[in-house]
Amino acid sequence: MQNFFTRACENRPSWLFRWLFFLSLLLPQFAYSSIPQIVIHWSTLTESGNASRLLDRDGVPIDAGLPSNGDGSFATLGYFDDSNATHPFNGDWVPLTFGTTVGDSSSGYGYDDGMFSFTTVFTKDSNQVIVYPNEPASYSVNAPFAILENVPTPGQQLCIRFYDRAATDASARYNTVTSSNWVWPAFSAGIPTNIYIKAAPGASPAGSNWLYGSTFEDPAGSFQTTMREKANLSVSVFGSGGSVSWSPAGALHEYDTNVTLTATADPHFEFVRWNGDGVSQPTSAISTLAMTADRNITATFKVREYNVTITSVGNGTFTGVGVYPYDSNVSVSATASPGYQFSHWLNYDSLGNLTTGLDNNLTTSTTLNVQGGHALVAVFDALSYDIDVNATAGGSAQVVQQPGPYFFDSNYTLSASPANGFSFSGWTGDANSMGLLSNASASIAPFVLTHPGNLAYTANFTENQYLLTVLFGTGGASVSPPTPGNYLHSALVPITATARTGYEFDRWEDLNGSLDNFTELNATVIMSRNAADVTVKALFKPKQYPVNLTAGTGGQVTITPTSGPFEHFSVYPLLATPSTGYSFSGWTGDVNSTASLTQGMAEANNSLAIVGPVTLTANFTLIDFNVTATVGTGSGSVTGSGSYTVNDTPQVVAVASTGWHFTSWSGDTFALNSPNSLSSTINLMQNPQNLTLQANFARNTFDLNVTTSGSG
Repeated sequence: MQNFFTRACENRPSWLFRWLFFLSLLLPQFAYSSIPQIVIHWSTLTESGNASRLLDRDGVPIDAGLPSNGDGSFATLGYFDDSNATHPFNGDWVPLTFGTTVGDSSSGYGYDDGMFSFTTVFTKDSNQVIVYPNEPASYSVNAPFAILENVPTPGQQLCIRFYDRAATDASARYNTVTSSNWVWPAFSAGIPTNIYIKAAPGASPAGSNWLYGSTFEDPAGSFQTTMREKANLSVSVFGSGGSVSWSPAGALHEYDTNVTLTATADPHFEFVRWNGDGVSQPTSAISTLAMTADRNITATFKVREYNVTITSVGNGTFTGVGVYPYDSNVSVSATASPGYQFSHWLNYDSLGNLTTGLDNNLTTSTTLNVQGGHALVAVFDALSYDIDVNATAGGSAQVVQQPGPYFFDSNYTLSASPANGFSFSGWTGDANSMGLLSNASASIAPFVLTHPGNLAYTANFTENQYLLTVLFGTGGASVSPPTPGNYLHSALVPITATARTGYEFDRWEDLNGSLDNFTELNATVIMSRNAADVTVKALFKPKQYPVNLTAGTGGQVTITPTSGPFEHFSVYPLLATPSTGYSFSGWTGDVNSTASLTQGMAEANNSLAIVGPVTLTANFTLIDFNVTATVGTGSGSVTGSGSYTVNDTPQVVAVASTGWHFTSWSGDTFALNSPNSLSSTINLMQNPQNLTLQANFARNTFDLNVTTSGSG
């Protein structure tokens, strides 16, 4: 059953509601009505099965409990103390009706799950809030403070918070809904101020006093309890010795989240442990705290203890090493070993910087005031001795760390440097000196000066020998020296070479530049130039000879190549070419030259196998050609037959017999200079061959004219 005020609002015009409410003020129950009041009606949609019922964390309508009031999940009217129009949920939540629950109704029979409808009366200067005034199921709850003229501030935006449990701790989930026009009104004299707010989607119905609101603190969970109360965190230091911090900062944290705790010790203190539940690593200065409940955590620190270490430079012993509390006094002492004397103390902090704390750093026994980690160094000075170093001829030697002084128990190095062409052969010296060397044959000889006395060393050197190898290439017969041999670095070695027949010396192959002159047959190897094994090689080349060729009258001679060079052992093509009308008759020359002809003296197409200078003449002779001139046809005679050379100019003449006449030549008429004439010369130069010609004749013909005289 809805209460009087709700029915008046939802089912009557506003003027009728105001009249009914005025009558209600005359009832005895409202004898205090002269005190200014504010009446706030706040509700959900109450139609059975509506789609905007309030849901719990699992999406089920929030439990309304039994039909009676007060046993459902909490629903509270309130506001945020730092809210504004832009951020309505800023600040801390201030509940005004703690104790109102989902399902409450004015009749006491209750609403369905996920619904409620309240009328609450706030009286000025009182913290008592009347729920369902003048209704059968009326009850009262307390606001957290007395409602004053300006508390809450008029215009303060109001909200409705609903839970899915009858609790507001972390076991419950909640959400908060508001609207920009849900504001706390000012008190008015006389008739109480009424406002109507409803958690419902969309715009308010036309003509209704209800102000719909659906702006949720968690907009992703509209009409559903999706938020959770935060757990409270308190972190402090037990006693002294450090400070604490945590991240995220603040006292309130989301349940089931983790907070990182950080303990920072004061100088000379150290963290001991965290005290309290939920710390994952209680003995770690940085640890994780599980906020599954309210937490009260304390950090404990203690005075730091520091290591005092002692080392030494030089040889000696010491006392005083240990772990000591800050600001305590420690006795330390140092005793030098034989060969050393105590010099002083060095005092370093844990960062390697010189620090204070020793009362006297020059005495073997002293007191250290512990100011932190101390690394003491007892410095012992070694005694010094002479080291005498000499060298034989061929090098030099020294102590690398020269000049002295040379201290006992220190590392030194002997260094021997041979001159060019010499090698180090070893160190010599007295037994005490040599006893310090691990390898007397090494030119770089490190040692530790552990003999309490002066030392003396000599570096010994020998002149190097190098292998000389003299070779010869193609065309060589021998070299000197003929076999490889060893020669001192300073040696000058003469060398020479002999060529085989047909070859002559060209040069020395000297890759290392060891010769005084590589172009001379008789040269000198300067062994010091390379300071290493030397190999030289005599190179030879075939001898070259002049070739003089002459062509006699009637031809020419050619050789390939035409201008040489002409080398021993080589063969060159040779050709004698006769001129027109001549023939090659043979080669002439000295015995050595004609012996070079590979095809003999009679062959024009020949070659020369060169073994020495060549002088040859190609000889040619004129060719005789036969001219035969005879009578071809008819009767007559011919002159001009005979034997001729190209230097001759033969002439043939045809003579006709009586009654005959010359008609033409036949045969090799191409050679005739006047082939149509009965007398013609022959051009043998252009036609060097045997020729046959015939003169042809024909009978003379005569005209016979016969006439008659008289009659007949």
